[in-house]
Amino acid sequence: MGEGREQVLRGDRSGRVTSVNAALLNLLLNAQYLPVLCPPALSHEGRAMNVDADRAAAQVAVALGASTLVLLSDVPGLLLDPADPATLVPDVRRHEIGRAMEIARGRMRIKVLAAKEALQGGVRRVVLADGRVDRPIEMAVQGHGTVFRRAGVSRTQE
Repeated sequence: MGEGREQVLRGDRSGRVTSVNAALLNLLLNAQYLPVLCPPALSHEGRAMNVDADRAAAQVAVALGASTLVLLSDVPGLLLDPADPATLVPDVRRHEIGRAMEIARGRMRIKVLAAKEALQGGVRRVVLADGRVDRPIEMAVQGHGTVFRRAGVSRTQE
């Protein structure tokens, strides 16, 4: 706050998720409810604050102990050439995420960062997939898209 006005720092346009109410989410899931989560989130002061949906999803996946996180987009996954869907990178191991960040452009960089955070938190795999296809979640779970894996996790172990 400066001179009675809020200031937004350049490059810092959204808040970061620092905690997830996993107990509440598990209570709802166990009661057969499907929680729908979306930004905004609540700040420590109780104010609504925008957060990045992909990074928030990573934190929720970690908090719930999920084995797989699916992030959907308007592209088939991480592409070597964003203009050419045929350049899809099918697999990225956790130790290769630095290279994936170099390849990623625009919003895809945030998705790669979310994948990294999820893997670091214990999620076994993260799939960046195309949300425009029929049955996008089913296709992603089957491995269509870019699959980020923790070390030692192979396609046969999924």
